[in-house]
Amino acid sequence: MGVRGHLTQLKLDEAKFFLDQLKPNYGKERKFDFFLSAFISAARSVTWVMGTEYADVEGWRVWFDSLATSEEEAALLRGTNEVRIRTQKLGPLQTTSRVKVDGLTIPEAYIPRLTEAIAKSATGEIPAHVGGSAGKYFVEIEIDGERLRFPATNVAIERNLEEFPGTNILVVCNAYYAAVEFVARRCRERFDA
Repeated sequence: MGVRGHLTQLKLDEAKFFLDQLKPNYGKERKFDFFLSAFISAARSVTWVMGTEYADVEGWRVWFDSLATSEEEAALLRGTNEVRIRTQKLGPLQTTSRVKVDGLTIPEAYIPRLTEAIAKSATGEIPAHVGGSAGKYFVEIEIDGERLRFPATNVAIERNLEEFPGTNILVVCNAYYAAVEFVARRCRERFDA
């Protein structure tokens, strides 16, 4: 790679670094959201940096403006831009999560207390903390100032953003990175060869 394209590649490497942090931090809500925000910011900046680096290269602007995107890619770009605007201008990025717990073991002696706590709740729900790691998961519930911890065999978490309803955010991020990386690679092949 020549001198031109170096800054674009560094920004792409930055996006990849943050993308690689998402999966190992998937179960850690705040860490995940922080890495997600950094990923979106870095990935969204790749084409802006590219535009600065290649602005004076003959034919680059025409080539870049002529890049065709499918409907799916256009929706991906719109959504990630909305996420970037939200995280940059409106407030911190927060994913919503859905947690599925299997094999929860609740001793029979605690069932009346749990039933009573749920009945007293205005929503019919009680807050719970899910933690642990593979093979050692647990659900922790506080009732009347006492923390009760129950083992579980499996926990599955799905993280989403409102801009991509019903789609796991890791799928979105991987698709977005692949799209940005593809444009950067095509640019290098065409203008740095």
